[in-house]
Amino acid sequence: MYFDIYEMTGFDKDRPYTLNDFFKTKKENFDTYLVSFSDLEYSFIDCGNDGIQEILIRYSLSDEMSEYEGDYSIENTIKLIDGRLEVCAEAVSHYRSNEVIN
Repeated sequence: MYFDIYEMTGFDKDRPYTLNDFFKTKKENFDTYLVSFSDLEYSFIDCGNDGIQEILIRYSLSDEMSEYEGDYSIENTIKLIDGRLEVCAEAVSHYRSNEVIN
């Protein structure tokens, strides 16, 4: 996966990442003390209604506040662009906020 379109903290836009590298880098650059990732799910969606499918990955993460506030739910949209898989969107939901990728 690459990050040319959607820049995320800690990621080098010109370096490819495996899914394991992706989670490792997210963990190293998360705002708070990150405990764990869990509940990984994926689905194929057509975000732009252009007939080209993207991969939506959804996962939960726990940090030191999860005991009081619950886990975060994060969704990343991955699209094939010029022969490279690129993360092009991220939505983060929590007990006080909700985002939806449509």
